[in-house]
Amino acid sequence: MKKAIVLTLALLCAAVLATTARAAAAPSLFDGAGVFVDNPGNLPGPWDLVTELEANHFRWIAFHVNNGLAQQDIPLDWIDVFREHGIAVGGWGYEDGKPFIEAVLADIAVRRYGLDFYIADAESPYEQTKKLHGWGRSKTFVDEFRTLEPTLPAALTTYGAATAPWVLPIDYAAWRNAGFDLLPQAYYNQFPKAYRPDMTVAHSQRAGWPLDRVHPVLGVYRKYPAANYIPLMTGLGTTGFSVFLADQATAADYAALAPLAAGNVRVGSADGRGRGRTRRGGSDDHAEPARGPERVQPRAPQGPAGGAEGGAGPRGARSRAHGRGPGVLGRPGPEGVRRGGRRRRCAPRQLSPERACDSCAREARDRGG
Repeated sequence: MKKAIVLTLALLCAAVLATTARAAAAPSLFDGAGVFVDNPGNLPGPWDLVTELEANHFRWIAFHVNNGLAQQDIPLDWIDVFREHGIAVGGWGYEDGKPFIEAVLADIAVRRYGLDFYIADAESPYEQTKKLHGWGRSKTFVDEFRTLEPTLPAALTTYGAATAPWVLPIDYAAWRNAGFDLLPQAYYNQFPKAYRPDMTVAHSQRAGWPLDRVHPVLGVYRKYPAANYIPLMTGLGTTGFSVFLADQATAADYAALAPLAAGNVRVGSADGRGRGRTRRGGSDDHAEPARGPERVQPRAPQGPAGGAEGGAGPRGARSRAHGRGPGVLGRPGPEGVRRGGRRRRCAPRQLSPERACDSCAREARDRGG
C-alpha cells in the first residue's frame, strides 16, 4: 500500500514538472523577424547591419554556409558582433541532391560556428516528378540531420507556392515530423501573380502545415521597397517573417518592417506563440510517392520584370560579384534572381489534390479541400 502511494505521488510530481516545463518553454525563434545573408563580402562590415537589425526588432540572422557540397565561411568577428547585440546567428544552405552528405555538412557548420539554428533550402532536387526523383531525399536529409542535431531549431525554405488548388510534390511531412518550421519564399517583388504572401501561406496550409509553423520569406532585392509588404502581411494568421536579402536590403527597408517585426502590425492570431524551441512531430501523415503517371500542371505565368504591381528593377548598388559563388535561395523558380555562375534548375512542378485519395499518394496534397 505504501509503495503504491509513493508511486502515485511520484507520477503526480512528474506530471506537474512536465506541465511547468511546457509552460516555461521559449517561443520559437522563427516567430520573430530574421534576415538572410548570401555573402558577407557584399556588405562593408557587420556594424551597420547589426545596428539596423537591433533598432528594428529583428531577432536572427542566417549566413550562407553551404551550396550543395561547397562549404562557405562566416567571418568569426561577424558572429561575435551580432551575438553581442542579442541577434541569434544561424546558417542556411542550398541542398543540391546529396541529402546525407549535405546533412553532415550542415552539422559541421553548426558545430564549427556554434550556430543557433539551421535553415535548409530544398527546392527542385527534392521534388518528385517524371524527370525529378527527389521525394526520398527529404527523409534522408532530416533523418541524418536529427541524428546529429536532435534539438537544434531548424526550418525548411522552398518555392513559395503552386497555383491553387495544386501543391508542390515535395515530402513536406518528413520535414514537419522532424520538427522543422516552413519558410515559404514569398517573392512578390519578382513573382506578383504567384508568390504573394497570402498565396504562399494558403499553399503551405494545403501542403499540411499549421499556421503557427509558417513564416514567409519576403523578397527584398532588386531595389524593391520592403514597405510594400506591410499591407500584404496583414491578417495572414502567421507569426514571424524574414528578409531575403541583406546583401541588397537598405536601412529604409528594415525601418519600414519595424512595426511588423515588433508586432505592432497584426499578422495573425496569437495561437502560434509560446511554442517550444523544437517540435518533433509523429509520423502523422508521411506517405510514399505515387508510382503511376504523375498529374502535374505547369507553373502559373510569372509576372513581368517590372511594373506597378510587383516587378523588380536592376540590382542595388550594394550588391557586388560574389567571391564564393551565387546564392540559390533567391531563385524561386526557373528564372529567379539571376546572379551568374550557377546552372539553371527546373521549374517546380505541381501535384493535383485529387491524388490525395490515392493509396500511394504523396503527402503533399490539398488539405483545404
